[in-house]
Parts: sequence; structure tokens; C-alpha cells
Amino acid sequence: MSLFEDVKRAAAHLPEVIESTSYGTPSLKVRGKSFCRMWGDREYERYGVHDSEVLVVFCDVDEKPLLIEMGGGSLFSTPHYEGHGAVLSVSTMSTALH
Repeated sequence: MSLFEDVKRAAAHLPEVIESTSYGTPSLKVRGKSFCRMWGDREYERYGVHDSEVLVVFCDVDEKPLLIEMGGGSLFSTPHYEGHGAVLSVSTMSTALH
């Protein structure tokens, strides 16, 4: 099962969650606002990631450092997301991201 399918299943019981797209990728939204989406092909190519699925999870920009710190290595960011309220989660950590 894909990472996005797992996330969809986990969010299925939450009120008002709908499956949609964001930047041409699968996303989940509440009241028209995305709270997570998958990386697109361009992002995989930009960072040379070919063995992992990456989920973008939107968060408060001020909470981002703490989320990454408490994520136990499962959450990270890239220069593209510097200054933005988003953390990245991978299904299998690629050596290209270290």
C-alpha cells in the first residue's frame, strides 16, 4: 500500500476531509485547504530521490523546528521549504536526503 493510501485511511474518520489535488499531486483538504500532499515528479528529480515516497505535511511555520526535532528522524525539510510551514515525511529514507 502506498504512503498516501495509508494517510487517507488514517484521516478517513476526520470530519470534512476530502481527497483532492495540490500542485498536480494527490492531497487531502479540509474546507478547501490542503493539510498534506505528495511530492510531485519535479521534486523527486530535484533531490534525486527514487526509492522513497515523500509526503508534504503543512504545519505552523513556528512549530516546524520542534516537529522535526521530535520526529525522530522521520521528518525533515529541504531548502525549497525554508521559511514555509511544511515538513516532509518519507516512507523509506533515501541516502540522497542525508
